[in-house]
Amino acid sequence: PCGSTGSGPGGVGTTDGSSNLRLWLKPDQVYAEVDVSHKCSGAALSADGAAVVCWKDASGYHNDAYHLASGPTWETDALSQRNGQPVLRFNGAQSLDVGEASPVFNSAGLAVFFPFSTVANFGDGAFIDRRSITGSGIYGYSIYGQLAFWSTLTFPATANISTTGWTVGEWNVARATYAPYSLRLYRNGVLLGSLVANTMTQGGSNNLLVIGRNQGSGNYLNADLPEMIAYTQQLSDVDAILVENYLSAKYNAPAALDVYNGDTPANGDFDLDVAGIGQYGGLTHPQSHAAGLIVRNRTFLRADGDWLLFGHNTLVNQSTTDDLPTTGDWATAPDPARWLRAFDIHVTDVLSDGGRVDLVFDLSEGGLDAPLPSGPLSNYRLLKRTTSTGPFTDVTAATGAVVAVSGDQIQFRNVDVSVLGSNFTVGTLDRTPNLVVNTAADSDAGACDNANHTLREAIYAANSQAGADIITFAGDYTITLASALPNLTSTMTIDGSGHNINVSGNNAVRVFNIQAGAVVTMSQLSIISGLATSGGGVSNAGTLTVSHSAFSGNSATNRGGGIRNNGTAAVSYSTFSGNSTFHGGGGIRNNSTLMVSNSSFSGNSAGDGGGIDNNGGMLTISHSTFSSNSATTSGGGIHNFGSGTLNLRNTIIANSPSGGDCNNTGTIATHANNLIEDGSCSDGATGFVTGEPLLSTLGNYGGSPPTFALLPG
Repeated sequence: PCGSTGSGPGGVGTTDGSSNLRLWLKPDQVYAEVDVSHKCSGAALSADGAAVVCWKDASGYHNDAYHLASGPTWETDALSQRNGQPVLRFNGAQSLDVGEASPVFNSAGLAVFFPFSTVANFGDGAFIDRRSITGSGIYGYSIYGQLAFWSTLTFPATANISTTGWTVGEWNVARATYAPYSLRLYRNGVLLGSLVANTMTQGGSNNLLVIGRNQGSGNYLNADLPEMIAYTQQLSDVDAILVENYLSAKYNAPAALDVYNGDTPANGDFDLDVAGIGQYGGLTHPQSHAAGLIVRNRTFLRADGDWLLFGHNTLVNQSTTDDLPTTGDWATAPDPARWLRAFDIHVTDVLSDGGRVDLVFDLSEGGLDAPLPSGPLSNYRLLKRTTSTGPFTDVTAATGAVVAVSGDQIQFRNVDVSVLGSNFTVGTLDRTPNLVVNTAADSDAGACDNANHTLREAIYAANSQAGADIITFAGDYTITLASALPNLTSTMTIDGSGHNINVSGNNAVRVFNIQAGAVVTMSQLSIISGLATSGGGVSNAGTLTVSHSAFSGNSATNRGGGIRNNGTAAVSYSTFSGNSTFHGGGGIRNNSTLMVSNSSFSGNSAGDGGGIDNNGGMLTISHSTFSSNSATTSGGGIHNFGSGTLNLRNTIIANSPSGGDCNNTGTIATHANNLIEDGSCSDGATGFVTGEPLLSTLGNYGGSPPTFALLPG
């Protein structure tokens, strides 16, 4: 997904390649291949004990770490995992080079964080090591051995912070920072040592950044190292505490200032993607964004020690109907649901003076089946439960929240923090998504712009979500397709009511392709200028219902200029004009089951069946008019042949320039109250008349779509 403000570890930094978060290596981003530019490629690792060839950087700077011959192993078995997380195991002979697309070193500052467990006594094997060899000395930094932090200075002169050793097998979180003129080393948030140092430099041509090997001594690391985080600045204390709480929760490691208790088993182990806001040392971190929840300070952060941290306990991203409220308007809700992902929100208020925050659920990170925004604002509710399991309660009113929807974000503004301190998620009284197209553009899905939603993106979303979807439009649009739209594969309605909606294939591509199993309803659309081998406007293999729509100027090189139907289709109150194909069915080619009512066909052309070509299907037509359609061979209006069955009622077929009005070599099962100008398709049936119907040309005569008016006479 696209990077968002505050989406780094703990909510510190961004992942869009624009912040001081310069390196973020996580345990689930490991690969067996690396390309020539030293970027991870191929499939992610899946086998326990597999060799890590590439460790993908999630900072947005693409500083992937790689080794072609002797990388660490990826350990996923229950005994090796830490708190359910896989680890990378360095066994005294493995290392990774960082292919720095953007330097991880900055002479203005540095902050490196990593959780680890020692496997054996590893001397001065380095966790992370930077060297730059010049004629006057060696410059850089190394965090190594028994957690000494070594750095050369500009003179050069070596500066060291040495500490005592660790117990083999214990888990710790290390933090090493540099800022002019200070080096500091922390263990689990506790300062182990510091010293005054001049500015570090990065000179020379050999600027290797290595994980797992001390480039000075040549010794390798013996440790489990699941994650590595680096910033090109020394973070403030409030930011550093947030990062350390993220790592402490994720890997069940100690933290000197543990301000999040949602990661304990008693509270449900909400230990994933922990982030938050806080005030400490007179500084504030006012906004964080992680795993689909954004928290913004309003008036809460008033004193040092005020914190609000949140995390979740599931990687599954979808909606669910489990544990919903059952009282109030939930009892009569048409299609209620909630986001399966729930967040534990833990509040520390040192002065107990309350305050307010914004809670924003960002459903662009909600997976394929999140309850996307639709309907009135009152449709969305903030849900809370006081334990990690069981039913939720609707607390929207109790929190005093103001609900707003912006793009894919559902915002609960100005929430009273006194109501927080437990499990929360977002719910909807009506899950049926209303996907609103608000632009005539035809951009690809997945763009990082919540302000613009294209028809293409709406179809992608409708295909991905469970249940029925409704696609509507915010204005009048002519949407010209740059390429074929995604196949329609699910249950959806595309509703252009209230607007003039034209969807054009630009005489280059088919407009809509409905797959088998899909159930699609289209209303008040103009489908124009589509082009395909068959089904220039629409190709249907599913179940299609069309009403109050127009098909114009579509063409097929084979069959079905307007529609090719291989499924079940019903067309009503619609117009087909100027559609064409070389073989059968200028307006529609039917190979299966088709019902047409209250519709008009004019100016369509084909080899057979200028209006409709029925090839062995079941065709039922009522209260419709076919005028001025043509066929080079047979059936200017209708061609019914083979094993095709035609039911014809209350219909006019006339004014066919070529091919005759109607040609039948199949079966006419019903023939009632029809006017066929040239008397074709009679087969001795009664209940029809012949002669000139005195029809006007196709036009708008007080309604939509266009119809034929009766002329006097």
